[in-house]
Amino acid sequence: MHTHTPRILLSLAILTLAPVAAFAQAPTPPPPPKQEGSAQVSFVGTTGNTSTSTFSAGGEYIYRPDKWLFKDRLLFIKIRRTA
Repeated sequence: MHTHTPRILLSLAILTLAPVAAFAQAPTPPPPPKQEGSAQVSFVGTTGNTSTSTFSAGGEYIYRPDKWLFKDRLLFIKIRRTA
């Protein structure tokens, strides 16, 4: 009966100390910003037997009032090709 005592004590120690690790929770992340935006501009030009060029511009705006989410996007593309 005494041979099982170390195993029982070890099991009790593990069961007693294991919940301590479970209480350590990560803090909640901060809420996203109420307003955010982004913009992009690009140009691609190629030459050879024919010349092509592409220009694009765009942007995105996000607004978060209390319980809603509004997203606006704008994109402009112009393509030019000469033979």
